[in-house]
Amino acid sequence: MSTPVFVAAAARSGEPSLRIVGAAGECWVHSAVDPRREAQGQLERLAADDRCLLVAVGGGLGWLARVTASRPLAGVLLLEPPESPAGLAGDCGAEVLRGSASELVAEVTRRQLALGWPDLLVVHNPAYGRFFPEWLTDIGQSLPPGRLPSRVGAGSGRAARSWPPHTVLLPDSGYFLLREIREALEELGARVFLVPLRQGRNSAPPGARPGTEADADYADRLLQAVLAHQPDLLLTVNHLGLDREGRIQDLLASLDVPLAVWYVDSPEYILEDAPCALSEESFLFCWERAWLPRLSERGRARAWHLPLAGNPGFFRQGTPRRDFSLVCGSNQGALRKWRERLACPARLDGELDSLLEQAVEFSSTSLPDDELRGLLDGGRFPGLAAWADGAARRRLASLVVLRATREDRLRLARRFLDQDFRLHGDAGWRALLPAGRVAPPLDYYRELADHYSTVRVSLNTTSRQMPGTVNQRLFDAPLAGSAVLTDWRRDLDDLFEPGREVLVYHEPAEALELALELTRDEPARRRLVERARARIRGQHLYTHRLRSLLDSMGTILGRERPGHSLRLAAEKERECTSW
Repeated sequence: MSTPVFVAAAARSGEPSLRIVGAAGECWVHSAVDPRREAQGQLERLAADDRCLLVAVGGGLGWLARVTASRPLAGVLLLEPPESPAGLAGDCGAEVLRGSASELVAEVTRRQLALGWPDLLVVHNPAYGRFFPEWLTDIGQSLPPGRLPSRVGAGSGRAARSWPPHTVLLPDSGYFLLREIREALEELGARVFLVPLRQGRNSAPPGARPGTEADADYADRLLQAVLAHQPDLLLTVNHLGLDREGRIQDLLASLDVPLAVWYVDSPEYILEDAPCALSEESFLFCWERAWLPRLSERGRARAWHLPLAGNPGFFRQGTPRRDFSLVCGSNQGALRKWRERLACPARLDGELDSLLEQAVEFSSTSLPDDELRGLLDGGRFPGLAAWADGAARRRLASLVVLRATREDRLRLARRFLDQDFRLHGDAGWRALLPAGRVAPPLDYYRELADHYSTVRVSLNTTSRQMPGTVNQRLFDAPLAGSAVLTDWRRDLDDLFEPGREVLVYHEPAEALELALELTRDEPARRRLVERARARIRGQHLYTHRLRSLLDSMGTILGRERPGHSLRLAAEKERECTSW
C-alpha cells in the first residue's frame, strides 16, 4: 500500500476519530478512547492565548481546533500533506492547508503577516511522522513544535539605524531602473541586498519584462532579509514588493525600517484606490511633479519630486552614421489590452472612438486625467460619463495617454520620412509607417547606447503622462554622443539649458527645420552634446538622484553620522572621454 489511507472510526466515547493505514502499519491520529478529552488536555498544556496563531501540523479531524472555539486565539491552521483527503477538518471551523513543506511554511508566514505577526504555537501530530516522515521533518526545520516567538518581535531589538544608510534592501522584480539604483547606492558607500519578488529570479536578463507580482514566499524572504541584514532602508520603484493592503509597510514600520518609494510611472494607475503608504517613516518620490499633490493626499508619507537621470554606462565615443533616429513603442498592443480591460459596452463604442480621436489635442502641459474629467463632466460624452465609475475612468485615462502619445510619435516620425531617418520600435509601427523606415526594437542595456553613438540627432517626444518632467532619452542619448531634439516640458529649464545643451521644439512642424540646421553644422552639434554631457555628469547621474533622495530623508530621520559620508562618482575622478 504505497499511499496511506485515512479511515474514519468511532472512539469509545462515541466521538469521531481517525486512523491512518499504510505500508508502515496502522496508527490512530486521535485518541481511540476520547479524542475531545485528549485535545482539551493538549490545549491546557499549550498555554495558548490571544497572541498565538495555533498551527496543528497533521491536524487530522481538527480536534484541537474544535476545543479552541471558546479560547481567545489569533487563529488556527491545520497543515496537511498533499495526499491528505479533502474534508478532514469536518465542521471544526479551522482552515485546512494542504501542500509541500515549503508551500505550507510560506503560507503560514503570509497568515502571520495578515494577522499582525502573532507568535506561533506549533503542535506536531506524531502519527504523521510515521507515515509522512519527510514532510514532517521538512516542516519541522522551520516550524518545530512549541511556542515560536514572532520573528517581527525578535527583530525589534535591532541596532541603532545608521544614516546615511550602510545597508539597503531592494525588492527585485527585474525592472530596468533597479540596476541603476543599485550601482548608485554602492557608489555612495552602501551595501545593497536584493529581495526577489519571485524565487529563482535574483536578476532578470537585460530587456526582460519585469514580474510585478510577488510569489507566496516573498513575505518570508523579505522578513528573513530584514532580520539577517538589519537594513537602514528599504527602497523600491513603482510600489513593487509592497502589498495593496499596506501589510508589508506595517511590517517594515514594526521593524523600524524606513521605506522609500520612487514612482517613475503614473502612481494613479499603479495604486488605483489603494493607499500609497501607511507608515510615518514612509517617503515618496515621483519623477513627475504634477503627481505630487495626489500622492500627498493618499497617506501620511512625505513626497518629493525626483526626476530621472543618466547612467554612466551609456558613455560612448562613437562615429555618427545616420542623421536622425526615434526609438519608441507604437503602443498598439497596450491600446488593445487597455481597451479590453475597459470592457466598454458596445453601445458606447462610437463615443469612445470619438474621445480617443480627440485625445491628441489634449493639452500636453496638464495631466490627461484632468482633461478627461473636463470632457466627461462637461457633457461632451454623456454615455461614457454616466457609465464610467472610478476604475473605468482610470482605464479611460490610460487609453487617452497611450493614444495621444502614439499620435505624438507618429506625427514627429512623419516629418522625417524624406530624411536619413529610422524609427526603432515594435511591429505595431509597420501598419503606420513605410516598411523601410521601421527597424527592430533595441535592448536597453545591450544595444541602445551603441545605437545612440551612431546617430547625429536623437528625436524625442514625451509621454502624455509627463506634462512637466523629461524622459530617459534626454540623459542617455547625450552620454552616448547624440544630440537631443525634444518637445518642450515646463521642468526642462530646471535640468538643461535649451539651445545650448538640448534643442527644443514646441510643434512637430518646427522639429525638422531645427534638426536639419544642426546636421549642417557638425562643430555646433558636438558642442551641444559636450555641454549636455558636462551637465549630466555634474548634476544628473543616478548617484546625484540617490544622494538627493537620501538627503531628503535625512532631514527627517537624522543627521549624517561622522565617518560615513556620501560619495559621488564624480568625486572619485571618473572621467568621460569627449571630443
